[in-house]
Amino acid sequence: MAVDLVIPYTHPLYLHPSNTPGSVICPVKLIGSENYGLWRRTMRIALQAKRKLGFVMGTCKKTSFETKYHDQWEICNAIVLSWLMNTVSSNLLSGIVYASDASLVWEDLKERFDKVNRVRIYQLHREITTIAQGIDTVSVYFTKLKELWAEYDAMVIFPSCGCSKSKDYVEHLHQQRLIQFLAGLNESHSQARRQILMKTSEPTLNQAYAMIVEEESQRSDVNHNSLGMKAIAEGNDVTALWTAKHPPKIRYKSPNAFCDHCHTKGHVKNDYFQLIRYPSWYKGKKKDGSNVQHNVPPVFKPEYDN
Repeated sequence: MAVDLVIPYTHPLYLHPSNTPGSVICPVKLIGSENYGLWRRTMRIALQAKRKLGFVMGTCKKTSFETKYHDQWEICNAIVLSWLMNTVSSNLLSGIVYASDASLVWEDLKERFDKVNRVRIYQLHREITTIAQGIDTVSVYFTKLKELWAEYDAMVIFPSCGCSKSKDYVEHLHQQRLIQFLAGLNESHSQARRQILMKTSEPTLNQAYAMIVEEESQRSDVNHNSLGMKAIAEGNDVTALWTAKHPPKIRYKSPNAFCDHCHTKGHVKNDYFQLIRYPSWYKGKKKDGSNVQHNVPPVFKPEYDN
């Protein structure tokens, strides 16, 4: 009599209801050695998220479990095999469909397509060492640099042990990337770059990026304010400059308006400049034919809706 197994969700043999053979867990479809590195990386992440990475790495073997779990292992192995088939091109299926172990398929694909692409490594290294900010913002430049580093890391094997030499290498790598980031910045960031380099404790790459972005933002605010001060120093009407960029909407008076001066409708008494003084922006002549004296402080203000 078969007994239903109660498997906790943390167990490698647990299958969530959404883990079906038709699921496509990787957005990248393997076509050959040209994209094997990217495919392998994305598949590892997806399998690890589903607690099934051990089925392809060979650490989750059938013999590692009690006999009562063997049928469940076969089901999980078949599910992982189907996920592999769903993420490879059609011309690679023949080498997978007849396989009985997901780890053997994974190893076979590695032997066939995990080739060292020295040409691409050279191209990446050259791009990383020559990239500069140029017309890009600091954010765009930093994003481009991180994308190059990520692709380079996926193609080059770095030491991953916990020994002191490995830690020293990682620290050296982080220092080199900090220098690469700072070296590619425009000269307008030279002061902030100098402050970072002179710090007693070396900041992380993200900390240095945050400092440069903050400096860029502060400089942008200063430049904006200096434009206004320059306009005042040159005698420009700051209000007029603002109005030129933000044209006001004229609020037309109601035809029912009544003028107390001429006793007619359609306007009001304040529309008569000769009664309330001519404003500084008025370019015409007075009623008596003389030119307007612009040093007279204006009393009338046009009615605008800003």
